[in-house]
Parts: sequence; C-alpha cells; structure tokens
Amino acid sequence: DNVRFAAWVIFHRPAGEAGTFWHSDAGHMAFGGNIVQYWMPLSALPGEQGLMFEGDLGFGKTPYTFGELRPGDLTMHRQTVNHAGQTYPANTIGVSFITYEDGASLEDHQVPVFHFARLQMMQRLFPGAAFGDLAVGPHTPLLRDLS
Repeated sequence: DNVRFAAWVIFHRPAGEAGTFWHSDAGHMAFGGNIVQYWMPLSALPGEQGLMFEGDLGFGKTPYTFGELRPGDLTMHRQTVNHAGQTYPANTIGVSFITYEDGASLEDHQVPVFHFARLQMMQRLFPGAAFGDLAVGPHTPLLRDLS
C-alpha cells in the first residue's frame, strides 16, 4: 500500500553492441529510501545472456545471471545492487520499472554527474519541487491506485 511508481525505461541493444559496465543506479535516483527496480525482457534472452548481478552469498561478492529469460519474465533488484548488461548476438529489448517507498524525500548528491542526473529526474517527475521535499508528484502514483 505504500509503494510508488516512479518511472519506466526502455532498453534496446542491437546485435553485437557492447553491454553496460558494472554499476548501481543509486547515484541517479532523486529520492532516498527503499527503491526496487524491475527488469523485464521483451525479447528472449537464451542461456546465460540475461542481465548480470553481483550478490553477496556470504562468502564474498559473486556475479550471477538470470538465464533463459522469456518476454514477460521479471527480475528485480535494489538500487544499490551492482549489475551489468552483456553483449548479445541478437537484437534485444527490455523495460525497467522503478518503484520506491512512499514518504521518501528528494535527495541531492555531491558528485556532479549524480547531482545533474538527480536534478533531471526531479524536474521531470516532481515539477516545482526542491531537494528536501517529499517525493510525491503527479507522475508518481501509489501502486494501489493504478488500475
């Protein structure tokens, strides 16, 4: 009941294009608190060609991959989880959905590239808001209100 929808992003990667480097998305998010991202392929990802994640299974960080993803399958991760994309032999397309806990505040970042990314997200999703305000806007409904 207390989760808000923030944004969706479409990812298209042509065959042979290099995958994304290892990163987390935490620096880019304009709001704090618990943030969960969902990633869904819209084209099949056979075998070990899914999105790669880095997890701590109790004996150090270990990369793992969701393989055999079909259109409509769903993976999820927190904003602080390191992840990367791979180079695929065929065109791929996927969509990411970003959700966050209601009551979060808009937060700035001291690193210039993250400040700029957060400012852009804030201006797009929370028009007229300032850092420190609650992360509530016309484009961020509660999931329970979506029909």
